[in-house]
Amino acid sequence: ALMLLPMAALVQISLGALVSKLITTKRFGVRPLFLGIDTDDDAGASDIRMCTTFANSGPLPLILADALFGGALLTDVAACVSFYLLIWSPL
Repeated sequence: ALMLLPMAALVQISLGALVSKLITTKRFGVRPLFLGIDTDDDAGASDIRMCTTFANSGPLPLILADALFGGALLTDVAACVSFYLLIWSPL
């Protein structure tokens, strides 16, 4: 059951890396039209790759907290994780 968490993280990172490569590769035509990135080594392309590959890690600590804690403590831990992710989020 604990192997499910690393497997889910690996799948999420792999899919994010694949999608980011498709988005930022000049051959597919998505880059010049929507993103304004002209070269493969543009700093904007690196930022897009990083944000897409490691997109949303919020559910992972919540799943881990659910597996480790229970009852009233789980409510407190979930609230702490949620507030941390809210503050950490750039939006």
